[in-house]
Amino acid sequence: MINRIVLFVLSILGAGALPYVLTLTMDSYSEYNQANKSLVVVKEHQATIERYRSQAATYKSFMKEVDVFLAEAKSRDTSEGDWISFKIDNVSRVLDANDFRLVIANIMHGNDYYFSPERIEILTDISDEFDKLIKANKSLKVAGTDSKDTPQGAQVIMTIKGEYLVAKKRV
Repeated sequence: MINRIVLFVLSILGAGALPYVLTLTMDSYSEYNQANKSLVVVKEHQATIERYRSQAATYKSFMKEVDVFLAEAKSRDTSEGDWISFKIDNVSRVLDANDFRLVIANIMHGNDYYFSPERIEILTDISDEFDKLIKANKSLKVAGTDSKDTPQGAQVIMTIKGEYLVAKKRV
């Protein structure tokens, strides 16, 4: 009989302790979920900070290039009126490989000229967009389309938008 009373008392205590244990478990689980959410937020902030650091490094690098350019312009005693501006507005041309190299060389910066690009787009003749653009724009003629000896991959469509600044020659 005493064993039954002890078991009865223990079962009453267990039944009373069960809600308390469940409450503690649910609180712990809630804190665990909150900690996971906080961890996600912290990782997002870290990624944002790294992106800002990368952007800051890119900006600093760009500013160094601008400073070098401005220092070179000042050393040549140039002013705004010493430059001739040529605007290029979305000019599209079909070029063969040699002409393409020449255009790329010409849009690089030199001592007496500077190209400020807004847009440069290059399509090769092995892309679907190349064929679509040729068919859509009748003014673009592919060199050598009449002859069958033009090799594949030898031509590109280059679209350029920007401004050339060319230094005036001093007398």
